[in-house]
Amino acid sequence: MYDLQTLARQLVEKPRGILAMDESLGTIRERLQAVGLESTKKIEELTEKC
Repeated sequence: MYDLQTLARQLVEKPRGILAMDESLGTIRERLQAVGLESTKKIEELTEKC
């Protein structure tokens, strides 16, 4: 069992980090397309849950 401080450190240790997104699906699609990725139904479902 982890204590809160240990868990927090593990979440942000390199190469990890916390991503905060407050964007519409349309903006996310544009960002993915800009780097050559397709916005799939699975990606859209995952981003809606965040």
